[in-house]
Amino acid sequence: RALEAALPQEAQRRAVQAVAMDMSAAYEASVRMTLPAAVVVFDKFHVVKMLHEAIEKTRRSEAAQMAKQGDPSLLKGTRYWWLKGVDK
Repeated sequence: RALEAALPQEAQRRAVQAVAMDMSAAYEASVRMTLPAAVVVFDKFHVVKMLHEAIEKTRRSEAAQMAKQGDPSLLKGTRYWWLKGVDK
């Protein structure tokens, strides 16, 4: 509704080419409904944050599996490598 109030005329809504936003599902649904022709662009901070969380979850899972197999030290101290790359 806020988008409709800010852009009350259909011509104004059609003129919007892109919308940058965080990854809120409710906000995205509202934008897609009100501005169907606009491209949705997620901000870099939230995309990188989500990627880092997924990498950390994978790293922890792999470390737990290694510990179960008797080699808990193999991935110890590799968190920075996982996030930044071995060459950094």
